[in-house]
Amino acid sequence: VAIIIPGFIFFFYLWKIKQLSRIKEMKLIPGIIIMAALVVPWFVMAQIRLPWFFEFFFIREHAERFLTKVHHRSGPMYYYIPIVLIGLFPWIWFLPAALKKIKISDKLTSWWNDPSRFFVFTWFFVGFVFFTMANSKLPSYLIPYIVPVTLLIASWWDRILSGDNDTQWISSFSIIMTLFGFGLLVAGFAIPLSKFNPKIQPILGWPMWQEAILLILMGILPHVFSKMKKLSWSFAAIAICNVSLMFHVALYDEGPKAAASHSTPAICQKLDSLLQPDDTVLVYHEHHWSVSVYLQSKNPVEYISTLEEIAVVLNQPRKTYVVLEEPDDLQKLQPQVSNPLHAIMNEGTQLLISN
Repeated sequence: VAIIIPGFIFFFYLWKIKQLSRIKEMKLIPGIIIMAALVVPWFVMAQIRLPWFFEFFFIREHAERFLTKVHHRSGPMYYYIPIVLIGLFPWIWFLPAALKKIKISDKLTSWWNDPSRFFVFTWFFVGFVFFTMANSKLPSYLIPYIVPVTLLIASWWDRILSGDNDTQWISSFSIIMTLFGFGLLVAGFAIPLSKFNPKIQPILGWPMWQEAILLILMGILPHVFSKMKKLSWSFAAIAICNVSLMFHVALYDEGPKAAASHSTPAICQKLDSLLQPDDTVLVYHEHHWSVSVYLQSKNPVEYISTLEEIAVVLNQPRKTYVVLEEPDDLQKLQPQVSNPLHAIMNEGTQLLISN
C-alpha cells in the first residue's frame, strides 16, 4: 500500500505535467537497495521468531484484507463519503467555496490545467478509489487522503485572510452551526436516552448540552468577528471552538464512557487472580486488544472471530475463560456447549465467562 498508492499519484502527476523523465532523477535502484538494507533484516528476524509472520503480514494483512471479507470489515461503496464529511467537520462547509473558481472551460476543467490542483485531486482520488474498492474498510485508512482536501480548504482561507471579499460563506456557516447547536440542545432535553440503541446508550453523554453550546459559539463568534472585519478572529474562533469540542468529546464525555464500556482493566485484574498456567483465554470482542494491554498473566490470549470456534474450545476439558463483547453472546454460545457456562463478572457491556 505504501508503494502502490504514492506510486500511482506521482506517476499520474508527472504524466500530466509531461515530466515522466524525472522518474530517472529519483534514483529508484539505489533507493530500493538502501530501503531493503534497512527493512529486510527486520522482516527476516520477525519470520525467524514467528514462523507464521510472512503469511500473516503479506497474505492476510495485505492481499486478503484488500481482496476478501475475511476481516469482517466490509462496507458499502459510499462508506467513505460520510467519513470525509465527518472527518473534515466543520471545515467541510468551505470546500464548495474552495472549488467555486474551478469552472468548466471549452475542453477541460481548470483544475486539470492547474498542476497544483491536479496534484491534490489525484492525491485524494487515488486513495479514495483504492480503499473504496477494498473489501476491508476502516475510517483510519482514509486519513492520508483527507490531507489534500484540507489543503484546498486552507487555500480558500488564505485568500480570505489576504483580502478576498468572498465572506458570505462565513455568514452561511454561522447560520448552519448556530441552528445545529440549538437543534442538538433541544433534542438533548426532548429525546430521552432510552430511545437510542442499547449499544449506544453506555457511551453517549446525553443530553449533549456542552457540545451544543460550543457549536452555537462556533456559529455566532465568526459572524460577529466577520462583521467587525476581523476575519483572522473568525478563523481563530472556529478553530478554538472546534478543538475544544473535540477535546471535550474525547476526554470528558463520550471518550471516557466508551473506554469504560469497551476496555477491560477490571476483567483482566479478575483473570489474573484466577488463571492457572494451563488455562486458556479467548476473546470474542470488537475491541479485544485491550486484553493484551491489561492482562499481566503469561497465559496466551487467542482472538476468535466466531462463536462456533469458541464453542469447540469450551467443549474440551481444559479450563477456558472467554471475554465476550456483550451478555447476549452467552445466550448464543451456551446451546453450542455441552457443559454449563458460568458468568464471572461484567465490565461495561462485556462479560467474562468460563466453562
